[in-house]
Amino acid sequence: ANQLTGTIPTQIGLLTNLEFLFLDNNQVTGTIPMQIGLLTNLERLRLSDNQLTGPIPTQIGQLDNLLTFRLENSPLITGTIPTQICSLLIICGGKLQSLFTSLDPCPMECSSMSPSISIQPSKFPSGSPSVSTVPSAAPSGAPSVSIVPSGAPSVSAVPSGAPSVSTVPSGT
Repeated sequence: ANQLTGTIPTQIGLLTNLEFLFLDNNQVTGTIPMQIGLLTNLERLRLSDNQLTGPIPTQIGQLDNLLTFRLENSPLITGTIPTQICSLLIICGGKLQSLFTSLDPCPMECSSMSPSISIQPSKFPSGSPSVSTVPSAAPSGAPSVSIVPSGAPSVSAVPSGAPSVSTVPSGT
């Protein structure tokens, strides 16, 4: 802690090459400026243990390179975590690995990304359809969820490091 006081200036958005912003454990007050969403190279944002107020700006959801966002122990932050930020989570196809706030967690179903569901007739003798859901406009390496009916062989190719969930009924 550096015992910093005052507000985060809106001019923070001019620091477009900034990769790390650690302001945690200080006495910073006021709202989180929406201009933080202009820091396109930002990877780590730590604002915990301050006296920040108001909602989390949705513009933080524009930070595609964000890996860590910490805002815990900030009781004056109000509202919910914006869905734009939730969509940055790894399970939703983004890069965000750590999200810590005092607010309710993001919904597990990546609600900000509407999934596209494709049902195709199976080429297997049983004729059972196979169903796959993948977030629409998902980047390469996005999570994959597959549900394969009983009796159908299952083969899945997922890029290395990409989260994958497969459900195959028992007995296959």
